[in-house]
Amino acid sequence: MLWPNGIGLSPAGNRAYMSDYARAHVVAMGLDGGGRTVFAELPRGSADGLAVDVEGGVWVALGDAGAVARFDAGGALDAVVDAPADFVSSLSFRGTDVVITTVGALFRARSEVAGVPVAEAAI
Repeated sequence: MLWPNGIGLSPAGNRAYMSDYARAHVVAMGLDGGGRTVFAELPRGSADGLAVDVEGGVWVALGDAGAVARFDAGGALDAVVDAPADFVSSLSFRGTDVVITTVGALFRARSEVAGVPVAEAAI
């Protein structure tokens, strides 16, 4: 990884996904870091934050492309949604609500697919 950024877990919790901002792709690997492969190449922009849905879809903020992409569980590009912003930095789920962070604004959208629940953490 040249510039690791967003990270998420598969619905089964046995694979990790990590975006590489500099290389504009998403890597998939086992939880021990083994079996690392390029999961998806971005259609445009930079690979910033990411989130995973219950179908195994990986959603990636496309940074300076001002959009979000969804890749299906096999890594094929499923959709690209443009945002009214110059830079989309990350996204997260709360059920089927999607919160999208950008430089200068925060957006809320709705998805037909819920996100993978993330355990609460305390720091």
